[in-house]
Amino acid sequence: MIHKGKDLPIPVLVNTAYAEELNLIKEYYGFEMLKKFSWSGTQWSYICDLNALKIFFKTKPSSEIKSIDFSVIDFSCRAPVKMLDIHAFFNGPVEKYFHDYSTEYNIGCVKSTFIVSNYESVFTSHGSTLEQAILNFGRYSDSTNCTSNE
Repeated sequence: MIHKGKDLPIPVLVNTAYAEELNLIKEYYGFEMLKKFSWSGTQWSYICDLNALKIFFKTKPSSEIKSIDFSVIDFSCRAPVKMLDIHAFFNGPVEKYFHDYSTEYNIGCVKSTFIVSNYESVFTSHGSTLEQAILNFGRYSDSTNCTSNE
């Protein structure tokens, strides 16, 4: 297939479908730009494609680029609550890695995030402990309810 004019926003010779390569180029340059604005405390970087309903992200512990396609997620109150360890070592689309929510799994994700991010001093400076903060944040979702206009 040949692209030209408006259909060729970036002139490049590719080995796979142009649309796929164009998305990869956008992701790569987007993350390269974000890297220029990051600092040593940057924990997450993400790019939102509002037209495609996708988010591309990577984290400090797991630098592989991952994506979530929100057009395939059921946000209704009937659907089970799902969660994802964003620091897990995988790349590409992550919808298949979502877990059903559990307090224990959430506490584990919060714990790994707080420890990797070295947040203990933030909590102790406010009169708490790392352990108490992990439990408070890890259990918070248990106190929320789904509401809908359906």
